[in-house]
Formats: sequence, structure tokens, C-alpha cells
Amino acid sequence: SLMVSYDGTVRNSTNTLVQLCYGEDGMDGAHMEFQQMPIIKPSNAAFRRGFKFDHGDERSLRRALNEELVHQVTNDARVQSELDNEFLQLQEDRTLLRQIFRKGDSRIPLPVNLSRLIWNAQNIFHIDRRRPTDLHPLNVVDGVREGQLDG
Repeated sequence: SLMVSYDGTVRNSTNTLVQLCYGEDGMDGAHMEFQQMPIIKPSNAAFRRGFKFDHGDERSLRRALNEELVHQVTNDARVQSELDNEFLQLQEDRTLLRQIFRKGDSRIPLPVNLSRLIWNAQNIFHIDRRRPTDLHPLNVVDGVREGQLDG
């Protein structure tokens, strides 16, 4: 029989080390939460409307980004290319998730509540979602990519 020791290691009845960390990832299956994954279910058109960064729609950009960023996004081909590449990555991720969760249910079990994590960050950093941001979209893309490499 196996048990998790106080130091977080998994050991058998003779106290022999079996795993350094429970589940090899440290996540307890008893604490998983079902959460909405908004990229799984929508039609392709709805997915595009919700997740494609339209660098040609200045009116929408002005609602989300400050003037300086609107100018950079609409006039810099590198920014536009990177944002288009990120959308392609989202499409690939969506295809993979649809293969994993074949029933099409957008509620999936995750060890971290992503909505609550984002909400907490918005509150800690006093983010007003009704005002344009000064956060460059490429900083967000780079941050996501770095987070993927760390994981």
C-alpha cells in the first residue's frame, strides 16, 4: 500500500520512496475544479470574433488599447504578424482540446481556477477593465510563451 508522507513524498509500507512528489505533479485530484474553457465550444466564426486580434479595426482597438498602442499595432507589421501567429497557436490549441474532450463539453477539470486567478490579478493591480490599457499585446504574448516554457 502507498501513502503520502508529511514531506510530500510517496512511500510504500516499508517506507521505501516511490515518488518524490504526489502524482509527480503535486496536484491532488480531490481538489480539481470544473471550469469553463471558452475556446472549445463556439463555432469557428464565433471563435474568430472572440479571440482574433483585428489590428485593422481601429474603433475596437481604441476601446481596448491607449492611443500610443493603437498606433503601434496598426502600423507595425511585426506586431501584426506576431498577433496573427498567436491566433494560429490558439486555433491549434483549440483543435487539440477538442480531440481530448471529444464530447464538446466546455467544462473541464483543472487544478487551478483560471478565472479566479485572473480576477485576483486584476484586483491586486487595480485594473479597470472599462478603460483602455497601456499593456502592449506583445508583452502578453511573450508572457504566455515564457509561462509555457517554465511549465
